[in-house]
Amino acid sequence: MLITTALLLIALGIIGGILSGLIGIGGGLIFVPIFDYLLKSKGIEGSELVKFTLANSFFCIFIAGILTSYKQFKQGNFYLKEILYTAIPAIVTGAALTYFVTRFSWYSESVFKLLFVALLVYTAVKTFVKRKTIEEKELPFSAQRYIIIGLFTGVASSLSGLGGGVVMIPLFRNILKLDMKKAASISIGAIPILLFPVLLVYGFGKPNVNQAIYQWGYLTPLYVAPVALGLWGGTSIGLKISKRITNQTLQIIFASLLSILIIKYLIELFVL
Repeated sequence: MLITTALLLIALGIIGGILSGLIGIGGGLIFVPIFDYLLKSKGIEGSELVKFTLANSFFCIFIAGILTSYKQFKQGNFYLKEILYTAIPAIVTGAALTYFVTRFSWYSESVFKLLFVALLVYTAVKTFVKRKTIEEKELPFSAQRYIIIGLFTGVASSLSGLGGGVVMIPLFRNILKLDMKKAASISIGAIPILLFPVLLVYGFGKPNVNQAIYQWGYLTPLYVAPVALGLWGGTSIGLKISKRITNQTLQIIFASLLSILIIKYLIELFVL
C-alpha cells in the first residue's frame, strides 16, 4: 500500500476517532464512504464492493468502539446494564441479516446506497426536529424499550455499515429522553458487542476476489491497521472535546455530518 494512502487512512482514523469520542457513532459516517471509494479504486464492484465496504467499515467501528468505551469506563461514564440490553438483541438481528448479505448477491451497490441515504435522512430529521419540551426528564429504565431499540439497531446496522450509532442515538433521545452525552456513551458501548459476531460472519465469508495479501474473508487488516492507528489518538481528542461543549452543540455537529453525507450519496445516485 502506498505511503500516501496509509497516511490518508491514519488521518481519517483520527477524524473517525474524534467522532466516536464526541458523538458516539463509531466513525461509520467516515469509514463507509472512504472504504467505498478505496475499494472501488481497486476494481471491486457490485455486491462484492458492498460486502467489502461493510466488513471493513465494521472492523474500524469495532476498534473505535472498544477504544472509546474503555476510556468512557475509566472516566466513570459507562452504563453496562443499558448497553447489554441494547447490544444482545442487536446481535441476533444483525448477525442473521449479515449472513444473508454475505451468502447471496441480492444486496447490490444501488440498494445499499438507497438504504444508506434513507437511514441518514431519518436520523437527520430525528436530530433536527425540536421536541415539544426541551428539558424532558429521562424515562425510568425499561428493559423492553432497550430490547426493541436493539433489535431495530441490528437490522439497520447490518444493512448500512454505520455500526448502529446513527440509529441508537436518535431513538435513545426521542423515545427514552436521554441526554445527548448519555445516549452517545450507551451507543458506543453497545457497538463492539453487537459487531463482534457480525465480523465473524464476514471473516468466514468467501469473497470472489482476493483484495489484499493479508485477508480473512472480507476483512482486510492491511487497510484497517492505519485507520486503527489514527483511532487511538482520535478517540481521546473526541472525549476531551465532548466534556467542554453542550448537548445542543453535539446535536448540531451530528446533524451537520449527516446532511453532508446525504447530499454526497444523492448526487452519486441520481446525478453521476
